[in-house]
Amino acid sequence: PIRLYGVQNINVEDASSRLHPVIDIPAETKPESTLQFKVKEEGGHAMSYIVALVDEGLLSLTGFKTPDAWASFYAKEALRVRTWDEYDSVIGAYGGHIEQLFAIGGDQEGTGPLKRQGADRFKPVVAYLGPFELKAGKTATHSVEVPQYIGSLRAMVIATDGRAQGSVSQDVAVTQPVMVQATLPRTLSIGETIRIPATVIALKDGVGKVKLDIQTDGLMKVTGPSTLETSIPKAGQQVEYFEVQVGEQTGIGHVTVTARSGSDNSVSRVEIDVLNPNPPVTRAQSFLLDAGKSKDAAVELFGLPGTNTVSVELSSIPAIDLGRRLKYLTEYPYGCAEQTISGAFPQLYLTQVMDCDEHVAKRTSFNVTAAINRLHSYRRPDGSLSYWPGSSQSSSFATAYALHFLQEAENQGYAVPADLKAGLVRYLSGSVVSNKKEGEFVRAYGLYALASAGKPQRSAMNLLREQARKMPRSAVWMLAAAYASDGKKQVATSLTNGLPYLESAGYNQYEYYGSEDRNMAIALRTSILTGQKETAFELAEKVAAHLNDPQHYMSTQATAWSLYAISDYARTIAGGGVNASVKGPERTYSFNTQKAIASQDIAPGKAEAKMPLTLSNTGGNTLHAVVSVTGIPKAGTEKAKSSGLSMKISYVGPDGQAIQVDTLSRGRNFKAVVTVTNTGPATVRDLALAQKFPSGWEIQNGRLNREDFSYPAGVTYQDIRDDRVYSFFDLAGGQSVTITTGLTATYPGRFYLPAVSCEAMYDASVSALVPGRWTEVK
Repeated sequence: PIRLYGVQNINVEDASSRLHPVIDIPAETKPESTLQFKVKEEGGHAMSYIVALVDEGLLSLTGFKTPDAWASFYAKEALRVRTWDEYDSVIGAYGGHIEQLFAIGGDQEGTGPLKRQGADRFKPVVAYLGPFELKAGKTATHSVEVPQYIGSLRAMVIATDGRAQGSVSQDVAVTQPVMVQATLPRTLSIGETIRIPATVIALKDGVGKVKLDIQTDGLMKVTGPSTLETSIPKAGQQVEYFEVQVGEQTGIGHVTVTARSGSDNSVSRVEIDVLNPNPPVTRAQSFLLDAGKSKDAAVELFGLPGTNTVSVELSSIPAIDLGRRLKYLTEYPYGCAEQTISGAFPQLYLTQVMDCDEHVAKRTSFNVTAAINRLHSYRRPDGSLSYWPGSSQSSSFATAYALHFLQEAENQGYAVPADLKAGLVRYLSGSVVSNKKEGEFVRAYGLYALASAGKPQRSAMNLLREQARKMPRSAVWMLAAAYASDGKKQVATSLTNGLPYLESAGYNQYEYYGSEDRNMAIALRTSILTGQKETAFELAEKVAAHLNDPQHYMSTQATAWSLYAISDYARTIAGGGVNASVKGPERTYSFNTQKAIASQDIAPGKAEAKMPLTLSNTGGNTLHAVVSVTGIPKAGTEKAKSSGLSMKISYVGPDGQAIQVDTLSRGRNFKAVVTVTNTGPATVRDLALAQKFPSGWEIQNGRLNREDFSYPAGVTYQDIRDDRVYSFFDLAGGQSVTITTGLTATYPGRFYLPAVSCEAMYDASVSALVPGRWTEVK
């Protein structure tokens, strides 16, 4: 014991109180073997301990060091002084106490299949054993199964006896005299042919002949020799190629390459996603099913084998083809703030309007929670949201849309970050609703979002109300919704009596991502809030008719609002359950629920071209039925189109000279140059250019490991992924933008170059497409 002036008594420990665990483990082992090792304490002390074996490659990503609790607990400290934690007073100044008591998330719902659904290309080597109790003077023996892996593992032991601590680590090389490594692209497409490189590595001289074998599953077949022989007289490596043909089915493919040399065997297994380069297509038919009646229906399975899914949706309200519209929202490939919210918004009420099994309910909760968490990536210092992640420009519409969504989610029991919501309220209240430079619609939407969140801005509402005659009709309907949410239904009704939902002639209804469909959905939602049931019924019929029309284009904004409004109508006004059965090829499915909508996937069985169904209404009310088939057609069936845009694609070498990509040599560097021109006189906003490249090409992403990159001139945002590039921009009348992507021909084989498309995300009349074609790498 040492007494220091002004400080309480403390004990200063010396190194003799430190535990010294020992791990007796081989310095080298082979892949796919059992690794045995022993653990003890050097001085024979009793201890509790855990053991971890981890791939050194993973540990090096963060410079992870073996934990040393003793060094941390008994490190020299500065003079102890009293401190105060002001963190919550600064960072959580606008949050409530509840966020400091409970974790906000819900990520535990994302276990199992919700986490990952594609091929697991890179399996980490992580083994965690313990905790164990070791008595004094004893030695414990453990074993670990080493998977298919070549490299270095770190074995770590962390121990304590309740007072003292200690740790030890030792490297284990996983190797063998002859090793093989098969390499594949990130994905493959159906119908492609690829020459798979197998690298044979010899770690010592005199290995001699090595026999290579390849095996594939049903998604691929070996078209060349499945067995090859090579000779490696000296230490080094050699590459051999196997030719493989991809079939016509999608899924997760498996390739196994085995190398044999004498008594030494090495195996390389690779999982890979086999995809169809074409997007899925949905075809639907709908009809009425009277009480007590049955109807036979035959659906055409038009997609490639293995891609067809059949769904039957029955409802007591007008059919809305809920499954197809929801799938469109959740699978929309881009990631702006509007689309992130739109994908989750209609799912808030899904379990209230239709019966959902446990998996669907978990998936719905996971999607909504993920959307809430993703909104943090759009936040700006002033509390607003940007349209794209990391953008420096605020989007008043996205901010209002987000507050509306978060309040509805909170009403349904979801945990909403208090600081995020407070920032949205602060920005809308201070910078939007009273700002005459903002458009009337976004001001009205901000007022509605604030009123629904219990923060009505009545003076701003009254100020905007004075301009109602001059405002767009959608803004008036939205302002009426704000008054209704604030409890002033009479004022809301006076604003909308006799008011059409269609905009007057000459108004650009695409401003703020609007459309006729969204205007109609806003009018339906407002009618529900004001209690105008007859108007709501008429609007619900029209909204449902548009949702159920497979030929009727709807943007993500229009789809989300329509599904949100019709779901609100179904749960608050409409009544009647569903009692029916559907006989499929394999069995009969029952539909019995008191909710307005019931949906069920029907197994196609062995049907190839057409699948027979029999639908029977066993209830007492008329049902609306939608039978839909989703499938992926064969690649190469696209057709060129140009509507409001022209698009030219060329390929150039490093010297800028044009080249042909029908045939390329492996290792060739080149660039894809796409020029998009607005052929009309008016500005087109929110254009999305989608470029997907063949499996045998790799994208040269110059942005990796850089912070000073910039988007191409004229491009607002660009998303570069493993096998594709998405670019987003606006174009004034007659204006063009050119986007260049660096590429390398990497894998020999015959690959499909998918179609390149450009579309206005909120206007179906503006789009262009250049069909795909086949290309070869030699």
